[in-house]
Amino acid sequence: MKIVSSMAWSSARRAALLAAVTLVAACSSPTPPVRQVDSTPGVPSAGDAAGRFLRGKIVGPTVRQYGLAHIELSGVQFVTPRVGFLSECQPKPNSRACPSRLLSTRDGGSTWRDVGSQAPPPQWDFVSADVGFGLRVGCRGLCPSVLKTRNGGRTWHLRRTLRVRPHPADFGRSGSSISFVDPSNGWIADEGVVLRTADGGRKWSRLPFTCPRGVSDGMGMALADLRHAFVVCEGEPATDLTFKELFATADGGTTWTLRSRVENGQPGIGQIPLVGSDSQLSFVSPRLGFLMADRNGIERTTDGGRTFRPLLFTDDVTDVVGTSWITHDRGYVALYHGGLLRTDDGGSHWTVVYPHPVPHPVQTLAFATPTKGIGTGSDAFLSGPRALFVTDSSGRAWEPVRPPAGATLGQPVYASPRVVLALGSFPLKRGSREGLLRSDDGGLHWERLAVPTEEPVSISFPSPGVGFLADRSGRLFRTEDGGTGWSQVGTETGITSLQFASGRVGWAMQWPASASNGELIRTADGGRTWGSVPLPRLFRLDTIGFLDARHGWLEGFRCSGTPPSGLPQEKTSGCGHPRPTLLRTADGGASWDEIDLPFPFDNYGLDFVTPRIGFTLEDFLYRTSDGGVTWRAVVPPGL
Repeated sequence: MKIVSSMAWSSARRAALLAAVTLVAACSSPTPPVRQVDSTPGVPSAGDAAGRFLRGKIVGPTVRQYGLAHIELSGVQFVTPRVGFLSECQPKPNSRACPSRLLSTRDGGSTWRDVGSQAPPPQWDFVSADVGFGLRVGCRGLCPSVLKTRNGGRTWHLRRTLRVRPHPADFGRSGSSISFVDPSNGWIADEGVVLRTADGGRKWSRLPFTCPRGVSDGMGMALADLRHAFVVCEGEPATDLTFKELFATADGGTTWTLRSRVENGQPGIGQIPLVGSDSQLSFVSPRLGFLMADRNGIERTTDGGRTFRPLLFTDDVTDVVGTSWITHDRGYVALYHGGLLRTDDGGSHWTVVYPHPVPHPVQTLAFATPTKGIGTGSDAFLSGPRALFVTDSSGRAWEPVRPPAGATLGQPVYASPRVVLALGSFPLKRGSREGLLRSDDGGLHWERLAVPTEEPVSISFPSPGVGFLADRSGRLFRTEDGGTGWSQVGTETGITSLQFASGRVGWAMQWPASASNGELIRTADGGRTWGSVPLPRLFRLDTIGFLDARHGWLEGFRCSGTPPSGLPQEKTSGCGHPRPTLLRTADGGASWDEIDLPFPFDNYGLDFVTPRIGFTLEDFLYRTSDGGVTWRAVVPPGL
């Protein structure tokens, strides 16, 4: 029960595996028998007596139904260092509905509460803890309405219905900007038009500004004070590149100056970024401001919009939907699918403050016992692959631990309940170096060990002293002293995942250069020689997990039948209709039970600690107590 999934499988190899049209048999040996017995009550059995066909079941939420990834933020604003507002919606399972609500904080973002039952307007701006203004579409979707709240967003009342002439068809419907500097003075911008009020929204006048032709497809606006304001106009995006022009006024909107301009392939003015679309602005002062754009992130200016420097790059991971700055150093950023972030050093470092992060692994995992496990990676936007967690409660709660300094861990491997090892990547001035990490206290502290190759692929430790390592060139090494010294014991090209049950008996997933499918191979002499293990016909191997010399599980696809609904396109390409399948053996691979899964477990690990209890990752941690037929989600409290 050590390593279960290769850390070295490249995305290209995985894509090639799924895209192959013709399945190449794992070896020329006869296909092992698989008896097809539908486990559904009332369905008759049929087939060979050496194996079974079981209808698998997955119980619990997936990321498609539940989880942090489906909390959608839409805006943030702080009016004092302690008082702030945040808007979000939470899609309902199996529904397109996403009810919106407004949250408020009175302690700087440590806690948030729902302000009331009335949904907030799509665009809003507060000037105090009680008074705010909003913009909502009215007139059967044609006319925007200005709303006002006097009780911190609990209720909103109509202030004015805007009638813009000439009337842009989409004014106020999406992408609008509303900004107030006090209870009387505010601006609204959309579709190249800028409106201003000086009486709290009762009357509005149009300012002498229009986005130039060619850059009127998008618009963002921000007020720095009563006299200083900024507007960004942009053209239609081409992939992630968008023509932009940024204008500024220092006299309340009477006159405007072009501060920066960028167009693909053309000389520009200033240094506004070309990358990013649907731009929005936020200015703290006439000189300090921020540009937010989809497919880019946040850029910062300290010279009033003439030049910008990257502050937070989000790319396609998520979109920045709002930012609010209390001082030059303290700021908040709302990410569409990433939560609310806070910085106290001007953007050099960020912390997730809402939803409160619930630590749990999402990349790799390994278990030593039914309760004790370790995992890597976090789905928090900024945590990345260096996050490391341990559990003593079967995954119901995870405790973050300090990873080795600078190291990015691969697949962890338990050699005993206290000894865990992992390959790691260590950054250098240029590139990185691979090494081996060992912990003798369950993952709390780590020691770095040298490896006998520059390209290690996979490790397996059947005991704290005996271990094996395969590299990309096909060499297999063995250690007798827990990883301090290594000697080569054999050569077997194409190994991507090792699994040794003892110092002699081991399994591996192999990808021969001439094959279009991964193969299962076995050794009985400590890796000196290997032989192919026949698998059921039309099965594509994806992940391996062996408990001992007899009990093992293989996750992959069976290229027949009708694909389940919702299977990603990359999973259905090639081989007809692949169905997610788990193979199970209790006789060392002589015969296999075939378990039909509702959806695939991504290649993040498959680990069994007894013949009946096992774990895997697919958005959440899943646990089985019947040998892999039924899987139940283990969701930490708070997710």
